[in-house]
This record gives sequence, C-alpha cells and structure tokens, in this order.
Amino acid sequence: MKVFRVILCILLLTAMTFAPPYLARQSRRDFFAELSAREKPEFTGTVVLYHIVSKRTCTGSVTGWLQAQAEAYQKTHKGTNIIVEGMTEAAFEERLAYGRIPDGYSFFSGALQRDLLQPTTLNPDGLREGLFSDSCAVPYFYSGYARILTAQKDLTLPDSDPVAIRMADPLPKQKDSATAAAQFAAVADLSAVGNILRSEEAGFDCSVEPIGNYTDEVCWLAVGRQATQEQAKALEGFYAFLLEERQQTKLASLSAFSVLASVEDQPVQAGLKEIAKAYATVRTPDPFRLLACKDALTADAAEAAENVDALSRFFERMDALLAHDALENSSE
Repeated sequence: MKVFRVILCILLLTAMTFAPPYLARQSRRDFFAELSAREKPEFTGTVVLYHIVSKRTCTGSVTGWLQAQAEAYQKTHKGTNIIVEGMTEAAFEERLAYGRIPDGYSFFSGALQRDLLQPTTLNPDGLREGLFSDSCAVPYFYSGYARILTAQKDLTLPDSDPVAIRMADPLPKQKDSATAAAQFAAVADLSAVGNILRSEEAGFDCSVEPIGNYTDEVCWLAVGRQATQEQAKALEGFYAFLLEERQQTKLASLSAFSVLASVEDQPVQAGLKEIAKAYATVRTPDPFRLLACKDALTADAAEAAENVDALSRFFERMDALLAHDALENSSE
C-alpha cells in the first residue's frame, strides 16, 4: 500500500511540474478556428473556357453540358471557378479581334489554329481506335454522319455533305429496283439527322443508316497560349475530369460518342443504335491541318462526281490529313 502511495505522489508531482506550461499553451489555441480551417486549394481564381459552336450534336447543347460538368467539378475543387461561354465561329473571331482571349478552348476539328494554344501534360489512355491526342489538344467526344432515306417526295431533306459522301461506304444495293427508284437520300451530320427524326413531317417514312466511321466532328479541349501556369493546371484538372468514365457516359444526353473504348454509347435519340455501332472506331483528320485545306477539300469533293482530277485531289488531301503519325513533326 505504501508503495502505491509513493508512486501516486510521484505522478502527482510530475503532473504539477509539467501541466502548467501545457495548459498555458492550450489556453492560447483557437479551437473553433482549427475546426473550421480547411486545406488551402491548389488554385483560387476564375478560368474562362470558350466553346466554339462550329458543329452541333444530335441532341442537347454542348455549352450547357460543359457548364453542368464545370459546376460538378467545382464542388470538389473549392476556389476554382470555371466560366463556359458558347459562341459561333464568327463571334469567336470578333472576340479575338477585340482582344478577348480565353484561358481554354473547346473546339471542333478545323475550327482553331494551333498557334493560339500551349502544350499540355494531358495524354489520355484508352482512346478508341482511330482517335489520338496532340501535344496541344485532347479529344473528349465526337459526332458523325449518316444517310437519311425516304420514299416521301415532299420531305425536305438537309443538304448532303460532299466530304461525307466521298468518305461514305457505298449505298447498299436495293433488292427491289422499284424501291430503289422511289428512294430519296441525303448524307448529313447527326445534328441534321436528329432534326429530321424529330420532325413530325418525317413520320415513319424516314429512316437512317450508317455510312461508315469517318468523321471530322471530333471536339477537342485545349489551353490558351496566354493562360498562366496556374490557370493551365486548373484547366488540365477539369479536362482530366471530363475524360473520366463517369463523365464520358453522360455524353449520351447529347447523343454524342465517347472517346473511351471502355464506354458503351447509349444515344438518347431513337434510331441511332446502328450509327453508334459503326462509330465504335473512327477515321478522323488532323484537327489543325484540316483548317488549312477545308475549303479546297470541300470543293474537290463537290466536283468529284464529274471530275476525275478533283476526285484524285480529294483523296490525296484526305490521305495526308489522316496520316496522324506525321502530326507532331509537322507542328514543330
């Protein structure tokens, strides 16, 4: 018992010796401030992302979709504010003329010059066969083309895209020549196809079918040349978020196609399942070199039906555009 008392006395003396300094330190702590303190975010500020609307998806709004994803991203990245602005190519060129330069870009192939951009560290894995990333841009979704067929003479079909026609698989031979004679057809992008399918005028007299897997309607993400290092890092974080499977599956609301091989496309627009299967792999041109020869390519495609030389020039240009292995070397 005496031993116990001795030990207890020693402990009490020790506590009395060291407790006052400890208690003094504790009294100076702001416990409420510590409880409310949060880890400082890597980036605090606003980045502006322009979406250049040179193409449209089958359904929905890409600008609206991007803004919704930006809001979701900001919830877990406090301090980062992403402003998404959609505009036509003409409006974009006007903004550039007035010096309204964004921090980042979302653009379709053939709509933007490489010299407006800076290299990124993004190099996404698992892209679908035929897709590729560039040192200055990464793809995040794509749309395409289809053939519209109808026997209804008074149905107003969209204008056929001459380039898509030349790159299309041949029109399947009709078993019934009378049916073939009654068919009216157009090759158009999926935005026009969606409008036709949703039109009450079309009714059940209109159908669509795949034309192959060629498309120049790939949409890319890029960082502007004038963005700061901090802004570039913030944008790259958001772009990586958009390339995750969870966000890629949400492209179904646009009836657009994911760039990831691991994502199965489920377009909301009825009648596009076979089109989606055809676009499981892709043939697509270099997005920057397409800008330089887009007008000439379209003109050659339009003349190719009656001009052998134009047809030859068209495929020479297209072969060069599809040679992605030369992409990096050509940009140095």
